[in-house]
Amino acid sequence: MKKVILLAAVIFSFSLNVFGQGFGRGVPLPVCPGGNQIHINIIPNIGFNPKNITFKYAYTIASFPDSKQNVWSFTLEYLTSLISFKSTFNKNAGGPVVWDNHLVFIHPRPADPSDLSLPENIIGWYSVYSSEDISPGNSLSGFFVTTTALPGIVRSWTQGDHPLPSVPESAAQATCGPPDPYSSDDNVILKTVGPDILPKNLTPVQLLTRLISLKEQAFQLGWITNAGVANSLDAKLNEAKKKLQEGETQVTINLLKSFILDLEAQHQKEEPENEEGQKQEQEKEEEQSHKHVTDNAYYLLKPNAEFILLKLKEQEEQNQKEGEK
Repeated sequence: MKKVILLAAVIFSFSLNVFGQGFGRGVPLPVCPGGNQIHINIIPNIGFNPKNITFKYAYTIASFPDSKQNVWSFTLEYLTSLISFKSTFNKNAGGPVVWDNHLVFIHPRPADPSDLSLPENIIGWYSVYSSEDISPGNSLSGFFVTTTALPGIVRSWTQGDHPLPSVPESAAQATCGPPDPYSSDDNVILKTVGPDILPKNLTPVQLLTRLISLKEQAFQLGWITNAGVANSLDAKLNEAKKKLQEGETQVTINLLKSFILDLEAQHQKEEPENEEGQKQEQEKEEEQSHKHVTDNAYYLLKPNAEFILLKLKEQEEQNQKEGEK
């Protein structure tokens, strides 16, 4: 089991630190492969539930056929500590899937507080058995997080399975050490959509300002693939903010609804690839070719807009009640 292997690796590494490097002299050092020899796609799906004001974050991890390793762990940064999670897995090839999950808080930042390469909080999943890894050309869904935090742009770390090389029994085997959970040598590090900030005490104007900023970041990251589409979305958001500042709440609501319709019209839905590296349905690929809002942009912007809409509707209802008095 991987957890036993990793624990043994940690013990070996600790032994080297205690007894010195001389213990392994005369033994050829093994080549330690990194866990970044994978080509993967993280496909998010984030939904907003207005009844209990929560966001459900769901992810599919797809490994392209040209990956050199199986995928065995997925770690997601989140920027708030208020979170709950659960996982249910469905594997393409059928059969039970044994993955575990862990919730780890790293706060305050260890060692150097200015080292922004380390996350403050993470949630991670890993396969318990090698047979349940995500092999090249396959995908796995079932990574779920539910929280009251608004979607934002976060980092993710996905690691390929790279066991210690087989060498003669000696402390030199420990030179590889355990996999580094945050190093780019041991992970593919990507940005995706994840839990960002809690919306408490943020006014609708502040939320709209944040949404405008997120839209710009999405364009810079290539999540919106056409400048004309980005400018069109900008125009609606800027006008919505202007009207809201002028007290025209209903006009703002209409503009945000139009913004969401534009996102839906431009949504380029991603599909995991099969072992031949072709889209599962060629017709869908052609249909999506003229659309310019990727899954990351769509699920970053739409739930935030829906949350603002809810707040504006509540504000409008409150204004109507006060006007009736």
